[in-house]
Amino acid sequence: MRALVTGASGFIGGHLAEELARRGHEVRALVRPSSKTALLARSGAELVPGSLEDRASLAAAAAGADWVFHLAAVIHAPSWEKHLAASVEGTRNLLQACARTAPDLKRFVFVSSISASGPSRRGVLKKEDDPSEPVSNYGRGKLLAETLVREFEPKLPWVILRPPNVLGAREKEVQSVLGALRSRVKPVLGRNEPQSSFIMVEDLVDGLILCAERSEAVGEIFNITDGVPRSWREPVDILARLLGRRCLTVPYGLLYAMAGAAELGFKLAGKRPLVRRSALRSVHDCYWLYDGLKIERTLGFKPRLTLEEGLRRIVRESGLAPAAREKKVTSR
Repeated sequence: MRALVTGASGFIGGHLAEELARRGHEVRALVRPSSKTALLARSGAELVPGSLEDRASLAAAAAGADWVFHLAAVIHAPSWEKHLAASVEGTRNLLQACARTAPDLKRFVFVSSISASGPSRRGVLKKEDDPSEPVSNYGRGKLLAETLVREFEPKLPWVILRPPNVLGAREKEVQSVLGALRSRVKPVLGRNEPQSSFIMVEDLVDGLILCAERSEAVGEIFNITDGVPRSWREPVDILARLLGRRCLTVPYGLLYAMAGAAELGFKLAGKRPLVRRSALRSVHDCYWLYDGLKIERTLGFKPRLTLEEGLRRIVRESGLAPAAREKKVTSR
């Protein structure tokens, strides 16, 4: 198939583009001039310079596509207007380009987010048809974009997928945690109870491709998870064990204060902080638990990786050796 991937230079989009190419599909990646594209180029993807604001580039990227995977998004924006421009107007421009230049389009897969649905209640798995109550501008923008996809004319064969928190190699937050653990510092995230659903990026990519391949997916919204609600602390504890690290634990209050100081410092430097206080509050105060049975029953999706298997891959691909192996052994 001829597949267009927006957001292909990002974490999930990059893994998707690589897997599509590995399976023999013809991959076209919409990339900004400032995007890092070395991995995409090595995968054999065709790089199309452009953006969601540039309608001419969208027409060129979408021309003749069989599948379109729309992942490009702005998670952190300085204003609601910026979120509207990225999430809603950008999606509208892409839909219009597909209608004009991809008349035989077989699937438009929109990658939304659990942020569009909003937090769940404690201990309750939220389903696709439960009321959507986003609590962030990012979530509100994603929900509006979902509505746009569902109501767009002429009708396209759309599917909407809502991933939870996604773990995998090259994910920025995971890399931040690994860096802290390497320094023997273990952040305490959330509470010591199941607060979130997770999925490994490899399994998410399988689900995305399944949505494109299976006709039963058309016109549906799916949650996708690994099926096991977890505490935020569980993946951090597993990573620490895999690295063989005995770490100094940083409690939530201190972590929050450090994030505030970092935000101020990065703001003065004109840069974006790695961790924001809003993200820490969301992790600590909210529950993000979702029911992924619908995609399993409808499309036969099954996650292949356990959490520990996936985290072991991350450690291996990050080139980080367990502490016991870092010591240079000499013999006389």
